[in-house]
Parts: sequence; structure tokens; C-alpha cells
Amino acid sequence: MSIASQLANYAINAFQNDLPESIKKIGIQALIDQLGLQVAGSELSWSQSIYSVEKNYHRSQGLSSITRYGDQVSPIQAAFINGSFAHAQDFDDTHQAAQTHPGSVVIPAAIALAEHHNLPGNITLRAIILGMEIMLRLSHSLSPVCMEGGHHTCPTIGPFGSAIASGLLMGLNETQLTHALGICGSYSGALTEFTLSGGSVKRIYPGLGARSGLEAALLANEGLTGPATIIEGRKGMWSIYGRGFPYPERLFEQWGERYLLSSLIFKQYSCCLLIHPAIEAFLEICHEHQFTAKDIKQVNVGLSKQSTAHVGSIGIPEDVLGAQFSTSFMLAFSLIKEPPGMWSNLTEALANTEIIELAKRIQVYEDHDVSREFPEKNGCILHIQTQNDKRYSCNIKNSKGSVDNEFFEEDVKKKFMQNTRPIFLSGQAENFYDLLLNFENLISLKQIFCEEYFMRLVDRFTKRVTYLSFPRRRESTLNGSPPSRE
Repeated sequence: MSIASQLANYAINAFQNDLPESIKKIGIQALIDQLGLQVAGSELSWSQSIYSVEKNYHRSQGLSSITRYGDQVSPIQAAFINGSFAHAQDFDDTHQAAQTHPGSVVIPAAIALAEHHNLPGNITLRAIILGMEIMLRLSHSLSPVCMEGGHHTCPTIGPFGSAIASGLLMGLNETQLTHALGICGSYSGALTEFTLSGGSVKRIYPGLGARSGLEAALLANEGLTGPATIIEGRKGMWSIYGRGFPYPERLFEQWGERYLLSSLIFKQYSCCLLIHPAIEAFLEICHEHQFTAKDIKQVNVGLSKQSTAHVGSIGIPEDVLGAQFSTSFMLAFSLIKEPPGMWSNLTEALANTEIIELAKRIQVYEDHDVSREFPEKNGCILHIQTQNDKRYSCNIKNSKGSVDNEFFEEDVKKKFMQNTRPIFLSGQAENFYDLLLNFENLISLKQIFCEEYFMRLVDRFTKRVTYLSFPRRRESTLNGSPPSRE
């Protein structure tokens, strides 16, 4: 059997049985985190740009909802838009070893398809978990070489996870699901030049993965075929994106016994995960000794080789995405303003001279000890030299949200409330949370989007975005500030 056939066979067999309660609990937490991020992420200017283009040029008909806006569109369009909303502030779930964002790829596709076909929550949850697990395992088999080669894993590997979840919900047989995975290979690929020079395009990467995999499953269902050897073939994923150095043994390691999903990370800060330990170490020293920016002469941040390449290239960013991939800027912003979150105004911070001057005094270098422990440990060692030449150091092995320092249910709920309360009317965030917490018991996914409180939210929001209509040039200020409560 080809690798794609084995993945299809595993997914179909696992889908027919119940999954471990511990894994289903993680799946529910991922859903809660995801929907909260989609609701809040829809507020940001680049999300409104995405919605405007889709509304004016790609308008489709269907029964799937665009989160927050309430438009009923095709599952393909909803998957793309909602996946992009979820990644709008780089705040979505991630995985240290697999180096990808499975939730914002698989969950939007599965929910869009399940809503379109009026499916129940328990079946949808099972498909989501299996899609995320297979996406994580494929990504792990290509980490870190895929990202080092300049291809982001969400649009490159994400379609495979999205296709698995979508194919299971559609009832594809093993042959059809294998073809869907083969088709996914033709959608794969996305460049990571944004880590060097910025650009907001990364916001759509999970949406691309969500849309491509769902469409691949639909095409396979209609008879289109793809190469069964898309993963292990001479011109397949492992060869092209693995650049001759993949880790095929990781794909089936402890298959059916251990879930990579069990080590899913929920983010505490809205920036690249690789910067998180540096933020924690920096703030720990500064808060303990009550340092301000004026007290600091020099900061040296020791990261792994992979982290240095990914978040150590941009010193003074030119845009928000560049800021979220600049270790120097994120540390300066965290001390002078706040640790980055959904409503942090990074656009305004780009011109803040105090932040810029401190960022110039923060240098990133490769620490060989940190490199040896990566990716098992996503750590950093940070040194601060004060103006009176005193030196302070802090070593962080794993930041908040990692396996050794995990987010608990109350942490996920707190993050959800912080993200959604500025948008929902009073009490609606709590109602929406409770609905998602009981996702597995939903008779139909339409319950999520047809609740009276959600529709009131949609009505209120629709009135606020009418100015997006073409051809008027949009001058949005919603780039990181919570909405008014008018």
C-alpha cells in the first residue's frame, strides 16, 4: 500500500470507532480556541480585506456560515475565510515538533462541510481530531526541513489534514480518500519570505490549507484522481519538501497508541511561538528588578538555530506581521506596552520611538545548547546588561502552553473570553462558550450559527462593515484595537 492509502485506511477505520476521552477533550479545547479566534480575528483590517474580496469577486451559494458576518456561502469559501480569520493575529494553536497550525486548517473546513450537510457534533469532532492528527504527523515527518526550505506547513501539508476530515464527513471510501490526498499535492506549497521582509499574506495560509483539502475531497468524490505515491514518490512530498532529509519513521511511530494532538500548544501571546520563551524570560527579569527601557543597555537572546532563522532576521519591522516575527521588537513592545494579545495595537507601535530604540539594543544569536534541545524544548537563554553594567540572566526551557507548562481548561476559557467579550453583547460570550463546550452533543452544527444571540451579533456587525463595498477605498483603523461597544 502507498503511504496515502495507509493514511486513508487508518482514518476510515478510526472514524468508525470512538476516540479516547483525553483526546476528545483536547479537540473541544481546540474548537473553543478556534471559534474565539475567528470571531475576534474577523475584526482586524486584513480580515476585512479578505472578506471584501471574497464578497465582491468570489461570491458563492451554500449553507456554510462565515463566522461573525453570517453570510451563507459554499463550504469551500467558508473554509478559506474562517481559516484566515483564525490566523488573523497569529494567535492560533500550534505544535512544537510538527511546526504547524492544525486547528486553523482542519477545523474551519470540517465545520463548514458539517454545517452545509447538517451533521451532528460528535461525528464532526471525530473527523476534526483525525484530520488534525494526520496533518501533525505528516508535518512532523518533514520538520524542520520543510520550513527551512522556505515552505510554510499550513498550505503545504495542511490540505492533507483538511482532506482527511472532509473526506470522512463525506463518506469517501479508501480509494477516493487516497485520490483526495493525491490531489492535495497539486495544491501544496507556500513561501516563507515574510519571515525576512514581512507582509500580511501569511494571514491566509491556514485558509489556503483548509480550502484546498476540502476541495480536493470534493473533486475526488466526483471522480478526479491523484497519484497514490504523492508522499513517498520520487517527485512526492518527502522528496521535494523534505529536500532529501525527511523523517518517514515519524509518520507511523506509535500509530494508534499515542496522539501528537496530545502535545498541541495553545498560544499565550499573539506572535510566533518561537519568541514566547524570550518574552517570558525578558519580562521575568524586568519585573523582578523593576527595570524600565531606560535601565537596559543591551539584551542578548540565545535561541535555537531554527528559531534564529525564523524570528531573528527582522530587527526593526515595517509592518505588523514583521513585528510578530521580530524577537527584538516583540520584547521591546512587551516591556513598554504589554505582552502581545488579540487587541494589541502593533500598527501604532511600529512608529513608537521608545520601542524602536529598545529593540535596537536587543540582539538575537544562536545558542548551541538551546539548539541541541530543540524541538523537544523550545527554549532560550537571555542576558540583560543594565546601564550600570550589571548583568542578569534567565533560562526558559518551555514557555506557557507547551507540554511541560500546559494551558488548562481555565486558561483556554480565559483566552476565549478576552478575545470575544469586546465583540459580543453582555453574556453572549459565556453562552457561546457553553455551546462549544458541549459541541459533541450538538444534534446539528447549525445550532452554533442559528442561536438568537449570535444572529444579533451578526446583525450588529453587518451594519458596521457596509463601507467595504467596492470600489470605495477602505481606510480601516481596525488593526488591533477592540471594537467600540456602541
